[in-house]
This record gives sequence, structure tokens and C-alpha cells, in this order.
Amino acid sequence: MLFQTHEHRSQEDRALAWCEDVFRCKAHRYHDKTAPLDFWLERDGRVVAFGDVKSRTTAADQYPTLRMSTRKIANMRLHAALHELPVLLVVPFGCGETRWLDVRDLDTPLDVTKWVRRAHRATNDTEPAFEIPLRQLRKAKSPPPPKR
Repeated sequence: MLFQTHEHRSQEDRALAWCEDVFRCKAHRYHDKTAPLDFWLERDGRVVAFGDVKSRTTAADQYPTLRMSTRKIANMRLHAALHELPVLLVVPFGCGETRWLDVRDLDTPLDVTKWVRRAHRATNDTEPAFEIPLRQLRKAKSPPPPKR
């Protein structure tokens, strides 16, 4: 990630360790700072899923939705379609809870009318964002492992 801070890297490391524990896979980080996703998961020498980490400092129940750039959601859906594999959105919250979803299960369409604008790096640097209802993210401690 081009603008990654030390704190963001630490949160991502914890999220990848969580993925390894919960999904019983080996997590590999992309080393290209311009990669569209953060990691992939391997089991028995095979790629079983791709994923992205979106850390939040808020509590998991503080807001009803999670805002993600439409560009990021489109990249995740494209990976899922091209590779016919799960693409996981992993969200560690400031309260210590981690939630996740497979973007193939995202039941809200990318509808232009639902877009909101968000400050990206500065108040005048905005991009379209998509709101994902938090009820769509899984809370399970031991979710089913990604399947090929």
C-alpha cells in the first residue's frame, strides 16, 4: 500500500494472523505496493482465497455501515470472478472484534444511487464510496474455511 503507516501495517499483520488461525491457511502478503488486494491464502500448496484488510478504529456496533471505495469493491469482485475463488474482506475493529465477508456473498448491488463521497487522503481528495451494511459481515469465531 502506497500510503501505509506503521500502525496500519501492525493492524494488517494481526488480521493476517487471524485469517491463518480462523481459516487454517497460510496468509501471504502482496509485496507490490500497488497491488489491488492485500493478501492471498494458501492451503496444501494451493491458493484458496484472496483478501483485503480494512481496519477500523471504531467499535463494531458504532455505525450500521462500513464505507469502502467503489474502486476497491470492484477490484475484489473482479478477482472473485476471474479466479473463481473467494475474496475476503477482513475488518478488524477498534474494540477487538474482527468481522469478514466473501464479496461473492455481498447482496447489495453496486448502485450509483447508494454511493456516498468520502475524504480519501485530504478533504478535497474524495472518491465514490459504497456503504456495506454491517449485518452482512460475519461475526463467527470459526467460520467455514474458504473452499476451492
